[in-house]
Amino acid sequence: MSIELFKSKSRTSAVSGGIEVVGFPQLLFTREFGDPDTLLIPLLDAAHEALESTRSLPPGNSGNGQGGMMSAIYLATSFMKDNHFTLAPLGCQPQTRYVLDLDAESIHVRTWLYATVGKRTSTFLVTVAGNLKTGMYVVRTGKEDSVVAEFDEKRLRTPGFFSTVLPEECLQLQMSMDHFKRFGNLPVAETEDGVRISVPTAGSKIPILLRKKEGPNTWEVLDGRTSNRIIALPPEAAVHLDLLLKALPKLLEK
Repeated sequence: MSIELFKSKSRTSAVSGGIEVVGFPQLLFTREFGDPDTLLIPLLDAAHEALESTRSLPPGNSGNGQGGMMSAIYLATSFMKDNHFTLAPLGCQPQTRYVLDLDAESIHVRTWLYATVGKRTSTFLVTVAGNLKTGMYVVRTGKEDSVVAEFDEKRLRTPGFFSTVLPEECLQLQMSMDHFKRFGNLPVAETEDGVRISVPTAGSKIPILLRKKEGPNTWEVLDGRTSNRIIALPPEAAVHLDLLLKALPKLLEK
């Protein structure tokens, strides 16, 4: 197996990266090509290939943790054939760290994201947790451990996902959270683009946007963190919402 790093011409800086493969005693370290847009997809492809190579072994050779160990060695050897990688102590602290557990078929990525929307620029430390078997991934912020996004491997493979798509979603979430921190005492805040509400969940509040569509009593429900559409508001609920919004101005004038 050979490793092919995606070296985008739009890269403006080098990012160090380290791959910790559970069962392998050292870190696979690169000084320049550690950013997720460059390294994550080749790492996933290598992990899938290593797992397939283990599944093809006779049953007696893949049990008792030996399969995971053999997969780890197989993958590490493949990366060491690339001259951009060297071995480093596990205690090394690269800018982006990947932890790959082939026995559990899971991967965790801890990295920094940078986003600019309008005049606002922010940085985010996030952890991406992925399941190699199901292909589903969850992104959490490093500071508050709140879920930023959930997506599948197909979306993760979008070019520039970690440099454009995901950072913008994080910043939109942060802006939405700032809005609710500022107006947290107001259960409903009406804006030009719809009605924002905060829905309590276990341990947190999820921002929701109710946006008016063309036609009578037609509203859609959007995730306030990502602006993704969730569902259309049921007609009976839309009728009550329209009545409430019509009644509020009269109540506030009293």
